[in-house]
Amino acid sequence: MQVENSKKTGQSGAEPLSSTALARRHLLLKGVGKGTLLAAAAVPIQTLAGTGMLTGGGKNGEPAVRCSVSGMQSGIHSAAPSAGTCGGYSPGWWKQVKTDGTPKNWPLSVNPNASITTVCSRSTLQLGGSPATLWQVMSSFSSSDEFHWVCAWLNATVNAFNFPYSPAQVIALYQDPTKYAAALAFFKTYMEIHGT
Repeated sequence: MQVENSKKTGQSGAEPLSSTALARRHLLLKGVGKGTLLAAAAVPIQTLAGTGMLTGGGKNGEPAVRCSVSGMQSGIHSAAPSAGTCGGYSPGWWKQVKTDGTPKNWPLSVNPNASITTVCSRSTLQLGGSPATLWQVMSSFSSSDEFHWVCAWLNATVNAFNFPYSPAQVIALYQDPTKYAAALAFFKTYMEIHGT
């Protein structure tokens, strides 16, 4: 069934809308009246507003990229002129020690003697037959992936230099086998930039 609507919609010469199209239009306008469509539309806009931040240039001359794992993979390197930069402390900064042998820069909320599995659940790193601690990973396992994951997690914990992820998100990236390698590359290349 076709319905004439050219005068009602203000479109002269417009094709008549089907009853299905009119029903969709009615639902859309009804939702706008209640603000639901506007609220739903605001979420993507807010999300896009936060993506203007770039990394600094990466290691080995890598160009700056959008400040996320997916931003590194996309190859989109432009941002608004007012966009800030993101980064994080290097592993060397996190493994500095006080004269008493304890971590110098770690936040008080972090237990350096906690098991590595609190951050890297699949880790098999051991020292003396027990799972390595977070501090042992930073001080004795510099060639391991966990070394970089703990660094990223610490950066997230203190929100260093607009670090783009929360501690829970860093752990989720570690646990997701489809994102693990890209996230590790992003952290190593772009986030470990502020040193001692």
